[in-house]
Amino acid sequence: MLLTTVWVLIQMPPVQNWLIDKVTSRLSKDLRTKIEIGRIDLSLFNKLNLQQVLIQDRQKDTILSAGEITVNITDWFFFKKDVELQYIGLRDAYIHLQRQDSVWHHQFLLDYFSTPASPKKKKDGINLALREVDLKNIRVKQQDGWIGQDMTLSLASLNTVSRNVDFKKKIIEINSLNINQPYFALRDYDGKRPPRKLETVPKPIVTDTSKIDVNDNKWKILVSELSLRNGTFKNDNESRPLDPIAFDGKHIEFSKIYGDFRNVKWEMDTITASIKLQTKERSGFEVKHLIADAKFTPHEMTFENLDIRTNDSHLSNYFSMRFDRFSDMSDFEEKVRMEGRFDNTEINSDDIAYFAPDLKTWKKRIKLSGNVKGPVSSLIGKNLDIRAGANTYFLGDASITGLPEINSTYLDIKANEFRTIYTDATAFIPPLKRITNPDLSKLGFVMFTGNFAGFINDFVTYGTIQTGLGTVKADLNLKLQNPAYPVYSGTVSTESLNLGPLLKTEDLGYISLNATLKGAGFKPNSGNIALDARIKYIDYNKYRYQNITLDGELNKRIFDGSVIINDPNAILSLNGLVDFSEKVPAFNFIANIDTLNLYNTQLLKENLAFSGRVNAEFSGNTIDDFLGDANISNASLSRNGFPLSFDSLSINSTTTDSTKHLRVASNEFSVDVDGVFKIRDLPNSVTTFLSRYYPAYIKPPGVAVPQQSFNFDIKTGNFDEFAIIIDSSLKGFSNSRITGGINTAANQLFLDVNVPYFKFRQFDFSNIDIDAAGTYDSLTLYGSASNISVTDSLKIQLATFNIKAHNDVSEVRVFTGTGNSKALDQARLNAVVNTYSNGVGIRFNPSSFILNGKTWTIEDKGELEFRKNAPAHGLLVLKESTQEIRIETMPSDVGSWNDAAITLKGINLGDIGPYLLPRNRLEGLIDAHVLIENPGKNMKISSRDFVGRGSGWIMILSATWRRM
Repeated sequence: MLLTTVWVLIQMPPVQNWLIDKVTSRLSKDLRTKIEIGRIDLSLFNKLNLQQVLIQDRQKDTILSAGEITVNITDWFFFKKDVELQYIGLRDAYIHLQRQDSVWHHQFLLDYFSTPASPKKKKDGINLALREVDLKNIRVKQQDGWIGQDMTLSLASLNTVSRNVDFKKKIIEINSLNINQPYFALRDYDGKRPPRKLETVPKPIVTDTSKIDVNDNKWKILVSELSLRNGTFKNDNESRPLDPIAFDGKHIEFSKIYGDFRNVKWEMDTITASIKLQTKERSGFEVKHLIADAKFTPHEMTFENLDIRTNDSHLSNYFSMRFDRFSDMSDFEEKVRMEGRFDNTEINSDDIAYFAPDLKTWKKRIKLSGNVKGPVSSLIGKNLDIRAGANTYFLGDASITGLPEINSTYLDIKANEFRTIYTDATAFIPPLKRITNPDLSKLGFVMFTGNFAGFINDFVTYGTIQTGLGTVKADLNLKLQNPAYPVYSGTVSTESLNLGPLLKTEDLGYISLNATLKGAGFKPNSGNIALDARIKYIDYNKYRYQNITLDGELNKRIFDGSVIINDPNAILSLNGLVDFSEKVPAFNFIANIDTLNLYNTQLLKENLAFSGRVNAEFSGNTIDDFLGDANISNASLSRNGFPLSFDSLSINSTTTDSTKHLRVASNEFSVDVDGVFKIRDLPNSVTTFLSRYYPAYIKPPGVAVPQQSFNFDIKTGNFDEFAIIIDSSLKGFSNSRITGGINTAANQLFLDVNVPYFKFRQFDFSNIDIDAAGTYDSLTLYGSASNISVTDSLKIQLATFNIKAHNDVSEVRVFTGTGNSKALDQARLNAVVNTYSNGVGIRFNPSSFILNGKTWTIEDKGELEFRKNAPAHGLLVLKESTQEIRIETMPSDVGSWNDAAITLKGINLGDIGPYLLPRNRLEGLIDAHVLIENPGKNMKISSRDFVGRGSGWIMILSATWRRM
């Protein structure tokens, strides 16, 4: 009866709560902490329900706080051997484990409830099974300040329905496991545990892979379906601040994790499953879906039959991550060893940029096939087929060490074939954009076969490079740490490379060479290069020079070395120095020229060949600032294969105070210039004077002309052969002298010319003397010539002329005299010539000339005017007795120039015949009206009433002549 009464009382909730209050009070007192249970509902046969459970540590911090703990068990379980936990529930639970030294705050609880192991042999225990676990709003926090690691675990709910749970056989078979909003976070920091003392002889570290880190009780867990919704995983390492713009292996955060797992098997330390997963990392990197047959161990994550889609990438086939311990994920780039076998994988460079921010500018879609192994910091690729767009691809092997810092990443690449274009190359290697000379964009495409080893900014390459400009074989080391000053060394060879577009010069063409070089910088002003080259050929100025040896050093625009050319049209050697480093370049060299054909090498249009020795020591950009000496000796010069009289040439230029002395001399001519002058400004100086005399026809210079004051003296010897070089229509000018000077400040110009003989086309002149003097206001010119030959029949033994020019008006006086009956006996011509921008007008004062013993006169104020696109007027009458010639200008009906109408009356053929047709027997008189239309290239001469009369004959003729 007493037992029954006690049993009934224990079943009553008030009694249960009174008993639990006594128990918790006693435990609190014994443990010196606070332990509370707000309410208990207990059935001795199958049920336990605890509410408002609280356990504190001795520092009054919470160890456990639970809203409700429920356990349902097999009815009358204490009479049974097979017991089933039908339901375990936990609501609103918070577990907090912490320590700041080597002892956990909850250790006193473990010590209190632990009992010594019984030495007696245990009987077979109860076989316990589990049916359902239901957790809601659970949070576990472990703070280990001693070693420096915090762990947080929470979930909104967890529900599992088991098929078979056998604690004795250690088997758990679960039909379904649903986890909602799980959160798992690790944070590593510097703990308070002092550093361990290093032993004198450190023991080698050996990883015992046979040791099982988890599931050491050898449970076998099978889950048919596992669902994970809206999970989060964080791993922070306080050793460095967060990188806010990229994936940071020290601060990983994957959120919105959704996963479906099928056929999950956990046996020993290995978990396998078929998974479908999606998540997003803090950096913005997103796994839209990950489908695979997965395997997880304490040292490995492997995904077979893999299909991953990220922000804009698609990976397939196989991927594995291996590590010594899971905490290595906090140092992902260094300690997580990856292995991938990829087939037709597509990767967007924007996705790679999350892990290597320097690649943000690539903007490329990359297709990948091949095998990749290693951590991010040391990747090795084999049998790679990488394609970036339509223009860039790579076939071969590669290793990459140093990511994610792209500038300190070491590349070792064996390219069976690598092809790219300039725009892609500058996206991969941005410093290339800053190299403007050579112009790498002109290469078009680049195809490389060979090896590449080094960093993005410092590498060695060996192989064959095919480009749009030609093929190059190279063994080079190129350093681009300073893009404006690259450093390079090695060997280069090419059979045919179009050098002109690459170096931005139209004068250069193709080149074939073998060269060894070492230098720094490509810019002429700052670069230096030592070069030993054998040039098979090079195109320059539309000529291909062959067999060139170049050995020297170009340092900041200073070349010191030798050049040897053995070309069919240029055989020479040059040794010395050329210095372009200063504003005014300096030259100091000796050249031996065996043969130089100036025509075949396109240097001159005349067929000239030269040989000789050149010894030069001077400075200057042009002849204007030329200072020093240049001498040609032992020289020979030939034209069209015939030798010219030339064996030396010397150029000397000096300055005294502000006066310059320039002398150019050979055995055939000499030129001396003294004063203050610039030869390049001489044409403008002359034009300035001439524009004052003929402003309508000659425009003043478009630039300001500096003041000049100089005298010149030109003398020639046997110059006849050299005149042809100036103009093929010229001959003569031997033993001539031309002196003169200009003083722009004093407003003076003078010229004195003495030429014994010269010929221009069919015209011959002898004993030419010209004296000219002028100011900006006017020019006066006196001259004479003898033995002037116009045709075989028309010769002038003496002619003098006087011209005064001012503001487009020229007063011209010409006198000729002769004793030859078949020539122009005498002429006195006086005229005023007006120069217009579109033509010329001539007004004659009384003039006359004697022809065949007869005196012809030109009437006073006779005038002719020829102008383009302007009305014309003018009439000129020439008379001799009954003979008359009338010339009249008039507007044209067809052309842009004025026409000329000529009327002939009673012209005696016997007087003019000897000048037209030598040894003719023309006699008689002619009358005619002749019209000259559109004088110029399309001139037309016509006559419709040409009448000739003679003794016993009359001729009437209508004729037209065109000049096309």
